[in-house]
Amino acid sequence: MGALSDFRVPDAITFKAQQLAVEALLLFLGFSGSRGQFREDMRADEFRANLERLLNQPVERLASPDAVNYFLVGLPDVELAKLGVDMTAHLLRQRSLEDFRFQDRYYLVAVDGTELFRFHQSHCPSCLVRKHKNGTTDYFHSVLEAKLVTSTGLAFTMGCEFIENPPGGYDKQTCERNHFPALARKIRERFPRLPVCALVDSLYACEPILDIFLDYGWAFFISFKEGSIPTLYQRAMHWIERPDAPVVREVDADGRALTFRWACNLQYRTHTLHAIVCDVHHPKTGEKTRFMYLTDFRPDKLNIRELINLGGRQRFKIENLGFNVQKNCGYRLEHCYGGKGSAWKNYYHLIQIAHALHQVMLRTDLQGRLLQEAGHSVPTRTSALGVFRSLRNLARRLIESFGTRILNAFALNTEFAAFIRPHWVCNST
Repeated sequence: MGALSDFRVPDAITFKAQQLAVEALLLFLGFSGSRGQFREDMRADEFRANLERLLNQPVERLASPDAVNYFLVGLPDVELAKLGVDMTAHLLRQRSLEDFRFQDRYYLVAVDGTELFRFHQSHCPSCLVRKHKNGTTDYFHSVLEAKLVTSTGLAFTMGCEFIENPPGGYDKQTCERNHFPALARKIRERFPRLPVCALVDSLYACEPILDIFLDYGWAFFISFKEGSIPTLYQRAMHWIERPDAPVVREVDADGRALTFRWACNLQYRTHTLHAIVCDVHHPKTGEKTRFMYLTDFRPDKLNIRELINLGGRQRFKIENLGFNVQKNCGYRLEHCYGGKGSAWKNYYHLIQIAHALHQVMLRTDLQGRLLQEAGHSVPTRTSALGVFRSLRNLARRLIESFGTRILNAFALNTEFAAFIRPHWVCNST
């Protein structure tokens, strides 16, 4: 964060850009929830001294949340966006995520859009607009996010595109699919040799998106519904529902009946696709659920379960472990921390950075290694989740200790930190 640009007049500034950026990050690392609450958290006795030791530079006084917000208003959001993606790149470069590859090769990258916050009046010319039947109108902002996800429950940002209407008016409001080519291009430029398997919803079942996957050499799973490509869907179901069509049936540990079926070599324009289906029946409730995907992986009786369960169905991780965690577990993604200029975008990027740091803190054996180095007798595979029990507890203890206990030399030992390679501790919770 010391390399962030600063738009302010050098002779007129009181706080360095690095201090302001780190204070903004601490807001989310400690789950303050709002700028006002963070102001109260900063009143703790040792907060300033610890920030000074962390930055390794003099800190005469803490910046107010308003001063932090002013800095984020003018900071180009691409800089913090790059920082978040660089953190994911570092994990890939360390091969920390290599064990979670699909079919021992592909990294699963789920793409989805989500709404950030809304207003009853226009926030800016680029606001998205939603009109309701009762005559009210919502003005809101959304983002198209790509996350590298794993079957063990990790989700790290690979880039994003903010979904905004073009300035100067428009004939038709934009949507997330219009912004996907730009997002895919960003990922391709940053990770040119990464074997990507894209996980997208039925909105992306169209020729332009398939062309992008083909040009970039990406594998893919696309949620497939009848209304996506009607003629292709009918053709796929014609082959899948034949009496002699291949089928795999099983009952899972919860007593649900799973039926796997597939259709191969479906021609759509210039593309050869395969359709895979899993029908789930709950005998106790009578509920039936269908999961259906278009893919370029050729299915058969040996791999159909893997393609469905460890491939296509992993797309829900960006919703449950990405957006849901960031909205409901303390980050308050839907809260507008600052609406002017680039502030709201920069707050979004800071949430992605904080979420990545929390995952490394919570889901690795780093906690056990640190306790052992400090002289405690604990199992090697001890994780912070086993100690603090939840993400929220970890975050609040983190900000509380930052304000009440002086960081010691061990906590700031960069030489010790440099050679630690944390190992993931998988936990179903």
